[in-house]
Amino acid sequence: MFGLYLLVGQLLSALAVLTLCAARPAMLRVPEAQGDGDALQDLATLLFAFVVLHAYCAYCQFFIIWNGNLPQEIRWYAPRIRGLWRIVALALIAVHFALPFALLLSRAVKRNPSFLFKVVLLVLAARCVESMWVVLPSYETTTVRALGLITLTGLMMLGMGWLWRQWFHVHLRRRLALQETQPQLGETDR
Repeated sequence: MFGLYLLVGQLLSALAVLTLCAARPAMLRVPEAQGDGDALQDLATLLFAFVVLHAYCAYCQFFIIWNGNLPQEIRWYAPRIRGLWRIVALALIAVHFALPFALLLSRAVKRNPSFLFKVVLLVLAARCVESMWVVLPSYETTTVRALGLITLTGLMMLGMGWLWRQWFHVHLRRRLALQETQPQLGETDR
């Protein structure tokens, strides 16, 4: 189940970025994006489905391991339901599932690009926190050390996200520049 859980999480992230890219031009009132309310609503509905599927996979993973009651497998979950990690786990349930679930039920939210943009940013932020919850070590440390590790990991994720954004914009500008230099076929040329 863990492989499916990771796969669905990555698909959720990719769909969130796609929805983010689709919502941004609609927010800026780009002429080409004016008639795309249905497309934006469809993307938001797909995002809703993947939020639910990801929560289901996470719960199934937890349920299978917890009911198996094997010490080598429970060793990963046991520290993550105590102390600081418990707060993170409860926050993930609220912010990564409950809040997007409640917000994406509304058609008005799905059709409002600026509000949908904020919901998608929330989902992406929760995905980053969830990645830290899955990857970071769970050994007992002081709260200051754990918060320092979480902060450092968050800063590294922001840095990597910024680098990907820059790379995306450079290649997008290059592609748009190539499109502008290519001659357009008129109605008589076809």
